[in-house]
Amino acid sequence: LQLGRSDGSGDDNTSGYFNQSGSSSATVGILRMGGSSGSDNITAQLNLSGGTFSAATFDLLPGGLNSTSAINISGTADVTLPAFPTARGTDSTATITFDGGTLRARAASATYLGGLTNAFIKAGGVTLDTSNGNITVAQPLLADVISTGGGLTKAGANTLTLTGVNTFT
Repeated sequence: LQLGRSDGSGDDNTSGYFNQSGSSSATVGILRMGGSSGSDNITAQLNLSGGTFSAATFDLLPGGLNSTSAINISGTADVTLPAFPTARGTDSTATITFDGGTLRARAASATYLGGLTNAFIKAGGVTLDTSNGNITVAQPLLADVISTGGGLTKAGANTLTLTGVNTFT
């Protein structure tokens, strides 16, 4: 699933959106969000509010200049993703916002939510599931400034370690 251009051909100013709700299900081999180096001003947005979504590999956040990637997990969405890529292009952003839903690590990871500009938790909160292995989150999990009060629920038998400066309640 490629959201935004990734071939670096100089085709700039493109957008890619994926919206999933209800009880639908999507399983993708590779998730790529934003363009690679040379593809600039790309917008990529993954909006998951219900059903299940799973990616085997997650290998690209925006690599070009001035690009934006956003993942929004809310409602009853059950999302399984591998560790996030950490490289981004100059002046590019990558944000994840939680307002309900579950995020499950595909496998154990010492750097699970790395590479993000921000990770916000809204009033609906988030469940982080460690059923597939221990995970460490160094990314600060921040309370959303408008939709406050969302907490974090840990699910799964393995260990969740938070090492960032978190502001959620």
